Amino acid sequence: MTLQQRAAALADNWRSFQCFAWDGPYDDGCWAVVYTHHRDSDLIDRVNAEVLAELLEPHLGPDLVAEHHRHWAVGWLDGYALRVFDERGEVTPACTAWHELQCHLEEYPLLDEARYAQRDHEQFLERLAWVGQHLLEDADHLVDDWPGRVFDWLWEHEQHELLGCPSEEAVRRAVAALHEGVNHA
Repeated sequence: MTLQQRAAALADNWRSFQCFAWDGPYDDGCWAVVYTHHRDSDLIDRVNAEVLAELLEPHLGPDLVAEHHRHWAVGWLDGYALRVFDERGEVTPACTAWHELQCHLEEYPLLDEARYAQRDHEQFLERLAWVGQHLLEDADHLVDDWPGRVFDWLWEHEQHELLGCPSEEAVRRAVAALHEGVNHA
């Protein structure tokens, strides 16, 4: 999609939204509403929204306004009011930046792989802590970073357990192995 095609598709897109009301100076046919994520967005969308916010920050102002909308089905949606065309009918720099970022996302779904990998790992450690939380009563030898140590043990010995939420049995084996390692050290 070219910049001109995207701009034409975006301009006044919010008028086609059902049950949508919007206050402000947006009635001139030059504005769009674009959403980046909502309450139930997956990790990819949340990470991309963070990166979009950083990359679009220089454009915030009269042509790009951060928006937060409530919605009965998804709780809330975050995104932007985007001026597509300026007073002369030219595509705004903010719209050009949005277009370039959307072109990137059409080619590859992540704007920052390293950030995604870090957040994915953090989420896994949270799930691991949740699975193993009741094991802590019997495992006073574990240190604060025990989920990271369990992750490392699973990586070395049972990688298949890292493909989702690890089983309680796998966490027990890892904790037992770590406990043995502490006692033999």
